[in-house]
Amino acid sequence: MSKNNELKISRNNQLLEQLVVVDGQAGSGKSMFTSILPTFNRIELYNYSTELENLCALNYLKKIDYSACKAMIKIQLDQMIYETMMSRRVNFRYTDVSSAFNSSNLFEYIRRAFSKGDQVIPELIKNKKPILNLLTHNLLSISKPLFEALNDKLILIETIRHPLYMIIQQTFNHKNFYENKNKIRQFHVCFEKNQTEFFPWNYGYHEEFLKANPVERAILEMYYLNKMNENFKKNNKEINKKIIVIPFEDFVINPSDYIKNIETKLDTKSSKKTTKTLIKHKVPRKKLADSLPLKVYERCGWKAPVKGLTEKQELILRRDFVINNSASKKYINLLDKMSEDYEAKYFTNVKLN
Repeated sequence: MSKNNELKISRNNQLLEQLVVVDGQAGSGKSMFTSILPTFNRIELYNYSTELENLCALNYLKKIDYSACKAMIKIQLDQMIYETMMSRRVNFRYTDVSSAFNSSNLFEYIRRAFSKGDQVIPELIKNKKPILNLLTHNLLSISKPLFEALNDKLILIETIRHPLYMIIQQTFNHKNFYENKNKIRQFHVCFEKNQTEFFPWNYGYHEEFLKANPVERAILEMYYLNKMNENFKKNNKEINKKIIVIPFEDFVINPSDYIKNIETKLDTKSSKKTTKTLIKHKVPRKKLADSLPLKVYERCGWKAPVKGLTEKQELILRRDFVINNSASKKYINLLDKMSEDYEAKYFTNVKLN
C-alpha cells in the first residue's frame, strides 16, 4: 500500500491539563528535582518517559511524520495522566527512587488504586487539574514537537551541572551501556552506522565518538549536548519562557528563588512537605557534593565529599579521575574549557576556596 502524504494525523481532544518535564544529562541532579516537585500542590509522582524521548528522536532523525509525532505525543501523555489518576501507572516497587513508597503522597496513590476509575477519570482530571511530572534524558535539543503539541500546557526544567560533577557517572555509563547485558535494558531508539548502534544525540559526531574511550565519549557527549541545547534555545526564543534553567550548584546553596519561579511558572504552591524533602536532600547545603547517600547514586560513582577539602580541591579530584582513565590531552583541554565556561556563568555564589 502506498503512503498517503495528504493524510494529516491528528489528536484534537486532550485529557492532559498540565505537564512539567525535568530534563538533563546523566548526573545533573534530575532525580533530586523530580522527587522534590511532587511536594508542590497538584504535581504528581514522577515517571520516566522513554516514549517521549523516542518520538522526538524519530522526528529529529526524520523517521516520522511531524503531525503524526505530535499526535502520538498527545495520546501518550493523555494515557499517562489517565492511568496515573487511578494508580495504574504508579510505581510501587519499594526500592526504586521513583517508588510511591518514597513519595510524600503514598496514601493518595493507594486510595486511588481502590477508588472508581475509567469513566470518572476525565472529569476528575478536569476538576483536579493534576500536573503530570516526567523525567527525561537529553531531550531538550530535540523537543520542539513536544512544545508545539502542548503549547501553554508545558514547562520544561533543564537541570545543568558542572561537567566535573557529571564526568564520573557519565564515564560509568559509557563503560557499561555497550555490554550486551546492559544494552538490552536501554529502551532508546538508535541509528546504525557501519554495523554499530548509536543514540540519537550522537548523530553528527558518531565517527569521532566511536574512536574515543569511555571517559572521552563522556566529554564529547557533554560538549555536543550543551551546544545542541544552547542552539535550540537560541533558535526558538518563543519557547524560552517555558523553560526553567536550574544550575544544580546554585540550587543546593540557595533554593528559594528557584522554588518561587517554579510556583509562578506552574501556578502551584510549595508545601511543608517541600521543606522536609529539601532537608532530606541536604538542601541548602554547605558542600556541593554532600548528597543524599542513596545506593543508586553510589552505583553511579557518587562518593561522600572528603572532609577538609575545598570545592576547588573536590573538582581537582574529579579531573584526576579523567586523567587516570586515559583521556587524551585534546579531551582534557575540552573538559577544562567547558568547566571554565560553566564556572564563569553559574558559580557566582559558589566559594571555590
